[in-house]
Amino acid sequence: MKNTLDSHRTVFVISIWTEKTTGKQLAWRGSIRTIDGHRMSFCTLTDLNQLLCELSGWLDSPTKSIEDIRS
Repeated sequence: MKNTLDSHRTVFVISIWTEKTTGKQLAWRGSIRTIDGHRMSFCTLTDLNQLLCELSGWLDSPTKSIEDIRS
């Protein structure tokens, strides 16, 4: 019997690192990989959020704060 929780679960591997840019400044970079092997890159948290929403079907709720999520 299939677990109903697993049918609503999406798994990603997210890697985040810094790279030197011109002027010795650091820029954040990242990639997200799905369990079926697809890999996408991102450069901002906004891009990461958009990828997560697109890949998982997650509808972002702008009314929730981090405090709401933690409680």
